[in-house]
Amino acid sequence: MFFEHALWVLLAFFVILYGNGEYDLITVVLTDTRIWRIEGIQKSKVDKATMKWAEPAGAATLTAAIISFIIALWPIFGFMSLVMTVILCIGGVMCLAFLPTVGFLKMKTPEGYKEEGLSEKKND
Repeated sequence: MFFEHALWVLLAFFVILYGNGEYDLITVVLTDTRIWRIEGIQKSKVDKATMKWAEPAGAATLTAAIISFIIALWPIFGFMSLVMTVILCIGGVMCLAFLPTVGFLKMKTPEGYKEEGLSEKKND
């Protein structure tokens, strides 16, 4: 399991650093004029308790971002932009396995520590 996660993360770093062998992804994203950029994205303040639509909107935004990323890189990398995007997405998800609170490195709780509401019911 560890080696699979490490492999995907290394592949993602390889794609970022070497691209398709001719262009690296960092230089292309920052300097290439063939990529269309959207300017003027603004942040807004919204009450988080009333955002029932946040998860579907986040999923739709992520999907649109991935498709836009592929379209933006298509003139430079062609079909490799699909492969590179898949590797970057899977590598990004596999990076979570290396966080101490998520993956196989998950920290153990001390013996005397009881999580509130999960281990025992409180008697009133």
